[in-house]
Amino acid sequence: MAESQPTADELENSFPMDIGRRFRNPADNALLSSILAGMRSKEHRTRARSAIAEKRWLASIEAMLANLTAAALNVMDANRYVAVSFDRNQYNDTELTLDALVQCRKHLKEQGLIEVARGFRRWDADGVGCFGRRTRLRATAKLREMIDRDGLRDRSVTQAPANLINLKGAKPDAGAEPGEVADSRPLLMAVNARLAKTEIAIHDSMWPFLSRKIVEDEGEDRDAAYRKRSYAGDLTAASLYRVFKYNWRSGGRIYGGWWMSLPRTARPYLTINGSPTVELDYKTLHPLLLYLRAGLPMPDDPYLVGQWKSQAMRDVGKRTFNRLLNRQIASAANWRNMLASPDDKEPLGQVPFKEYLAMFTHKHEALAPWLGIGAGLGLQYDDSVLALDVLRRMEDENVPVLPIHDSFIVQEEHEACLRLAMEAAFERYGIIPQIERKGPKSISA
Repeated sequence: MAESQPTADELENSFPMDIGRRFRNPADNALLSSILAGMRSKEHRTRARSAIAEKRWLASIEAMLANLTAAALNVMDANRYVAVSFDRNQYNDTELTLDALVQCRKHLKEQGLIEVARGFRRWDADGVGCFGRRTRLRATAKLREMIDRDGLRDRSVTQAPANLINLKGAKPDAGAEPGEVADSRPLLMAVNARLAKTEIAIHDSMWPFLSRKIVEDEGEDRDAAYRKRSYAGDLTAASLYRVFKYNWRSGGRIYGGWWMSLPRTARPYLTINGSPTVELDYKTLHPLLLYLRAGLPMPDDPYLVGQWKSQAMRDVGKRTFNRLLNRQIASAANWRNMLASPDDKEPLGQVPFKEYLAMFTHKHEALAPWLGIGAGLGLQYDDSVLALDVLRRMEDENVPVLPIHDSFIVQEEHEACLRLAMEAAFERYGIIPQIERKGPKSISA
């Protein structure tokens, strides 16, 4: 019977292959053992691989199977595809090898274990730019049966220790990994080990709502929306890792937790080990850090200006501040001519965004040296250091904690402990931070 063709929506509803995904207990994994044995039986090699080549071959097969398993176990949509790059350059300086991935794809296809939607790359008519789509892979019913038969569940998948710290788009002068960055790896391993033994859940009735809500929120930021789609419903994503960009002082934030994909309105419904949770948040952290750099007190609520006091206008202010902070704009004149985002128009009503922006930038005139130069990545490094300090203090207390950049979720009974940890981590700045509380909510059965 001919294989049905996937729809455009199905192909779009994919997540990028995480090259760091592995099985938690690969030696006891019947699915992995079966696939490896089948592939070896077809190789007919005249000589064995070197130890290094064998290690990369094994890592490649395991990574592909772990990603396919994660997609098949997705609680929001078990029919999601995995978007896999078959560009050799994508695997430079990684544990994986393109040849092994191609071999694995061929074997899984021949065994009827995956559906394949080939990727493509097309050049514009002028030959300057190109566009395309990565190859999509999806588990067939046969592979899903094997996953279920072998008892693979969300905790069967984890993040390889070698991939706990990532530097993307490294510039030539980035240099070697600094000691203070390397020091965060053992902490992440300890936190991940604790999370592997922690039951993190949200009521099943929330998933249909979350599917709609994540789509509605995608206008905010393309990269953030992509990460949300990637983690949405993926309960295997419970291993934390850090991501830097360009150099070791830009970014460094912690990613990897499926709870990070939840809209903020849904997070109060999370439970940890069956108990209700509370979220504590460093309020207006990035504006505060910039005003500390400027040596000035921060104005009351930096996201509100003029006569506007509504939450909708505060959201406009937060979006505006983040755009000014994170974008690299050629000149001050250009960022003062920035256009409204689609979500800004309704709250502003008849007020031109240019007029609002002038008021907003006047309020934050002292921060002008940091606006429009992409300073956000440096602030992300600062908040990642804070987050790691909080995680370290909570790990010392044997308390599981779910980080979301500058906020943290714990069981309600550990709220006081978390607050103390957040205040202690902030002592480096010489002030007591404002910490906002978001309480638990429950859904009746």
